Amino acid sequence: MLLQPSHVVLGLGVLLASLSASPQAECGEEPRFQGRSLTLWLNDLAYGRYPDMEKHSAAVKAVCGMGVDAIPILMNRITTTSESPTQLLRSELKRDAQMLQDTQTVSAFEALGPASHSEIPTLIGLLAPQYDAAGESPTEPECWLKYRSSDLAGRVLEVMGAAAVNPLLKALEEKDPRIRFGAVGVLENTYRRSQDDRIVPAILKRLRDEDTQVRWGSARALGSIGVLSETCVPALAECVRNDPEGNVRSYALMALKKFGPRAKVALPAVMAATTDENSDIRSYARDAVKAIQADAPGTR
Repeated sequence: MLLQPSHVVLGLGVLLASLSASPQAECGEEPRFQGRSLTLWLNDLAYGRYPDMEKHSAAVKAVCGMGVDAIPILMNRITTTSESPTQLLRSELKRDAQMLQDTQTVSAFEALGPASHSEIPTLIGLLAPQYDAAGESPTEPECWLKYRSSDLAGRVLEVMGAAAVNPLLKALEEKDPRIRFGAVGVLENTYRRSQDDRIVPAILKRLRDEDTQVRWGSARALGSIGVLSETCVPALAECVRNDPEGNVRSYALMALKKFGPRAKVALPAVMAATTDENSDIRSYARDAVKAIQADAPGTR
């Protein structure tokens, strides 16, 4: 018997409710709003293909009503899982339920707004494992579980938008390269929400970071954001010409490809890279040349 999509969503909802029935909820330690615990309200936050928006709106109102009292529970949801690691790794349905719960946690932080901003430093500290995650496959269940808390902290910082920008910009100057790398990744996504004109220049400076991974992460971010070509393109071209690490040159070439015809001033550096001794770099360079020389509409 084939399950219909509606049955799958319903099944996940039932499982999510059972996973969320924490001892805290049973003991009455969670904050309550209109007689219902925080956990029960979080289960009403929108998810799935056809969410009940009336329930969602009521849940947002409830989370806001509980305010700072909800934060300890939400932070605990970031750093712990609803089931044992063994059960989550064995059951795809339970992993899906955990992912839905994580999405609802992000939504709850977004609903809380300024009331949750005191947690920004702690969330930034949780970004460090993303440095190691970059070298592994996020599609593997073991990898997803290993770095779940760090990824979730980044997602929460992203929905905080402009409020998280200043702390993240300061994090780019931290001694720990893992924090710098994590901050670059979150700022890349935060730019889409905040459009803060300080973000790209700050990431641009990280192209000269002493840490290889921070440099290639910054090159990737600049290509993804895709603005300020007049300053980003020359800096990326310099990476292609002079950076001693192949990964940095590769990501710089991929970024220049995304800039397309706006990267014409980088063409000499990109052309030179087509004869690099590294076959991957030669391939990325050829792709970038095609994109730069393509006929495309105007510039940003």
